[in-house]
Amino acid sequence: MFILKKELISKYNLVKAYLLKGFSLEQKIYENILIKDGYMYAGNGTTYIKQKLDYYDESNPFILSPANIKVINGLPSGAVLEFKADIENNMVILESSSRNEKRIIKNTFKAMDVGLFDTDKFMPSEKIKAEFTIDAKELVKALEKTSAVRAKESVKEVFEGIHINKNSLDNHIEFVGSDTFRILVYDVPCSNVDFDIRETFNYEAAEYICKVCLKGEIKISLSENKIYFKTENFEIITNLYDTAFFDYKNFFDRTIGSCRYSDVISVKIEKELMEEALAFIAKNVTKDNKTYKPAVIFNFDKDALKLDARLVDGSDYSEEIEIEQLGEKTDLKVGYNPKLFSELIKTFDEEKVLFNVLGSRSPLIIKPDEMFGKQRALILPVILKE
Repeated sequence: MFILKKELISKYNLVKAYLLKGFSLEQKIYENILIKDGYMYAGNGTTYIKQKLDYYDESNPFILSPANIKVINGLPSGAVLEFKADIENNMVILESSSRNEKRIIKNTFKAMDVGLFDTDKFMPSEKIKAEFTIDAKELVKALEKTSAVRAKESVKEVFEGIHINKNSLDNHIEFVGSDTFRILVYDVPCSNVDFDIRETFNYEAAEYICKVCLKGEIKISLSENKIYFKTENFEIITNLYDTAFFDYKNFFDRTIGSCRYSDVISVKIEKELMEEALAFIAKNVTKDNKTYKPAVIFNFDKDALKLDARLVDGSDYSEEIEIEQLGEKTDLKVGYNPKLFSELIKTFDEEKVLFNVLGSRSPLIIKPDEMFGKQRALILPVILKE
């Protein structure tokens, strides 16, 4: 098998974070990668990735360990690698040559039993119950946005994943991320969605997809316990959580939907100004939880939103941002975690966003300043110390 060193190392770097640190013999095989039939295989028991390799010609399959990769990484950057699997002598022979160097470097690796690497796990083994396609760039955007607010650590594992739900619109899927303090929903058009979908999948798959430069369309298949992503260049399969995701739609509907418009603060605001102010506060707000709540206080009035915070050096920060009032109610004081709010508003692409909030103990809803925006989000307040 021939392959450029640059190609092999770049593909390995995409999957090395997902290699298993195993303990049993069966697990330890997944500390390595398998090269077979023009693909690189990597897995960890939960997520399995199959990447297409360029510059490949047919040869016997073989396994490379992290130690083997370390040796390869030390070879010249433009090296062409030739691998020969010598099954009889239990070796993998690597010959490396470069345009800039006439010499040939030879390395010999101990061969591992490729039969231990179960490639059946890299394909759906259960009956496919749903299948649809999505524009790859839209998928990456949805995953990046929802991943920004998912729980990094959670009492419920399901909040560490990404939720997908069929929209009420035909051929639309909603991607949802939440850490229980925030909810972000991003709507993506897709094809052939004529079935109900309510599933949550492992974040590892989303993380990998966001690393890869994608073009065209990506096919997504769902079985009872797995979700499977496929393009021309890679395939990835990962687990679905068996824990039900919460009814996030009810949070949006219950917060504003049943209220009189005169009871709701509704304002339009410059997103960039808000993002800059919150980023500064998040970086500099006090951590002294005993005497002052580490929060940013929103003071809504008729013409402006005033942001107040106590900074780590003991000084008080205050900034006024001009707003456009859309509702009848104009006065409200409410507190938020500045770091969580900063991360959330950063996910919006629009120049202006809408804030809707009912009271100091109610969630604040953020939407784009357009009728058919793809994204909406919600954040819970913090209870201020008087």
